Amino acid sequence: MSEDLGEDFRHPSEEQRRQRDAEADEWWGRNYGRTVDLGSFGEALSVLLAFDFGDWSRREIGGVIEKLAWQSIRDDSGGLTSATAGGAEFVAVDTLRSATGPGFGHGEVEQLRLSYPCESALVDHVFTTALAECIGVLGEPDLVGGPGAMAIWWRGRETLTLGRSIRPLEVSLGIEQRGPAEAEREFAWEYDEDHWPRECWLAWPDESRATDAGAWGHKEPDAATLEELEDHIDHLFLSLTVDLPVLHPLVPHVIWVITLADRPHWVAQGFFAANAQSRLEVREDDHARGQMYNHGVGAARRMAAETKAAIRHSGAKYPSDLRFQAWVSPAKPALQAFRLGLRWDEHRPDED
Repeated sequence: MSEDLGEDFRHPSEEQRRQRDAEADEWWGRNYGRTVDLGSFGEALSVLLAFDFGDWSRREIGGVIEKLAWQSIRDDSGGLTSATAGGAEFVAVDTLRSATGPGFGHGEVEQLRLSYPCESALVDHVFTTALAECIGVLGEPDLVGGPGAMAIWWRGRETLTLGRSIRPLEVSLGIEQRGPAEAEREFAWEYDEDHWPRECWLAWPDESRATDAGAWGHKEPDAATLEELEDHIDHLFLSLTVDLPVLHPLVPHVIWVITLADRPHWVAQGFFAANAQSRLEVREDDHARGQMYNHGVGAARRMAAETKAAIRHSGAKYPSDLRFQAWVSPAKPALQAFRLGLRWDEHRPDED
């Protein structure tokens, strides 16, 4: 890496790391540290986090709604039971039944979802407040990722997923039976030719708890064309730009580099940081050019456009002409997935 591009963001010194962490903490506190009143959503969140699920029968889920003390509506035609209060909505989805009974080992109810529509000025604060409440009960998430700033816990036989979405603007908590849900994911990977996982990136906040993630950790199919690769770049860069800030400090930085397959020259590289300061460096013939970006949709689009232009300029004709590497900083091999549709580069990219 040329010296004029600044500090070594792949392998920062301990002093650089401490400075980055301090800046991220200060920035996050200023922009996302405000706790908000979660109202009925918070009340329902407390009930669901404390509930001891058993057979996932409709009767049992009726007990959840009784604890909420919300008025419920049953829609037998759609297989849904829903309840609302103060703008929040709780929905229980029945398991699709067949001649052999519920599919994949589910009980009578397949999934629970608690959602809370928010104004754009509040959605991030609602998410960070809800995330803190979940961590207070469940501990740190097992996995985090995006899009949608997901935090995932495996609690006994259940999987709990807290998420923040932009379209629609809402914060939600989903609960499903872990075994049956993972069986469905494995089935989709094995038999659905068009399957592409919803998560474009996943990371372990605590690598000491990293375990076999099953279908969550499968490698996505290689992209077949540069156009398909470019779609993945757009999707991934947008998520990392807007989702990392609200997941601070669980994932401080995500560092990445795209290289040519036939030689260890990097084409484009950079990092996304929880303090919303992202960096991109692209190679232009024998020169390299770097720039810092603030967070937001506009920055994600500019970084993606520059990266795609660098790939085209490199002479790559197909995604198979490229490789990638990615890390979570500080120095933790905690990335579970970084889905670009490229193969992992087994060689160390050049730094000259």
